[in-house]
Amino acid sequence: MLKKEASLLKVTTFLTIILGVAIFSSFNVAAPLDCEYKNIPCSAGQVKVLGLSDSTNAHAEIPSQSNYPWNVCCQVTGAPVTLSTDCSAVDKVIFTGLNSPDGTGITNAHLYSTDWFGVPSPSQACLSADSGTIACRPPLDGSCPGGEECLFTQNAEDNAHGASCTGPGAYNWQVCCGYSPTSCGDLGGAVCVGNTCVLPLPGGPGATVWGYVTNVSGEPVVGTNVEAYKKTSDIAVAPLGRYELNFVDVKESPYSLIATKLEYEPYIVSPFYLFKGVTLQHDILLSRARGECNDDCTLIGTNYCSANCHGKGSCWFYDDETKAACEGTFGLTELPGGRYVDCCKGKPYVPLKAQVSVPGENVITTKSLVLYKGKFVNMVVVVFNK
Repeated sequence: MLKKEASLLKVTTFLTIILGVAIFSSFNVAAPLDCEYKNIPCSAGQVKVLGLSDSTNAHAEIPSQSNYPWNVCCQVTGAPVTLSTDCSAVDKVIFTGLNSPDGTGITNAHLYSTDWFGVPSPSQACLSADSGTIACRPPLDGSCPGGEECLFTQNAEDNAHGASCTGPGAYNWQVCCGYSPTSCGDLGGAVCVGNTCVLPLPGGPGATVWGYVTNVSGEPVVGTNVEAYKKTSDIAVAPLGRYELNFVDVKESPYSLIATKLEYEPYIVSPFYLFKGVTLQHDILLSRARGECNDDCTLIGTNYCSANCHGKGSCWFYDDETKAACEGTFGLTELPGGRYVDCCKGKPYVPLKAQVSVPGENVITTKSLVLYKGKFVNMVVVVFNK
């Protein structure tokens, strides 16, 4: 295991708007549908579209039920749209069917695809919006297409248990939905940036970026510093897990945000474009806590081996002797008796010593005086004459 370069700035994204170059248009523009699978209530601006019993292997219930602690929460970013789970709405879209053992279909239920017709007493979970169109597809064996959001995953196409979209308990079957406004002009004066509608701030020449900072459990990370990388802006502190950055002098060039918190590896929101008079939401997930273990037995934030990582993930020391010798080190480590071990990659070994000899009659050796790094040295040239 060779020493890794410390990654101070890890480029990841979580539920963010990815923006391209500025394209101003009045039709056929997609606004992102952002959804979270979390064990806390839905935030302001989000709507609960499904309840589940756990982060994986979960039973489900319709949004009006509250028996389960986990929620699928959705919102449309950059557009003044109110989402609804009212299945009587004219523009409803049903994204899953539910069936419970008692036949009510509203809680303790398994998940069925939207095109399944053999479900006894099915109930349905749906979405609608007050402007634009929501489109969902039956469970997809694989990742959601670009522009669509994963609501949850399930372990089969039908009669399934649910799970979050990411993490160790996620299943392969994904339920994917997307939202498209009728036009940016229909969304309260929104402008189009790339394929995203963004809402201008009233009367201001600057721009605002805001969002929530959470950990992998969905809890707010209090006191996280968020600032723009190599740009002039506020340095926002997220006292309750929400930050807001105000930009007065907006440049039409890529921006990146950096979130830092002592207990976590720094996080960067990947480059996006800002334009005068817009407000954007970028949520931040601090997923790598310092002191936890990488798969190569090093500690996150230090790059040094830790004996406590043994058996966690893919970390496995050869034996107790190598585990003790590798503690607090990295890479090739010396053991008693002239043995060595590559700490996380194999068993101890004694290095082979090469024995090199050449017949003198086939070798021509010459010396020349050369200037090397400011000093004259003898350069030896050896030629093997076959």
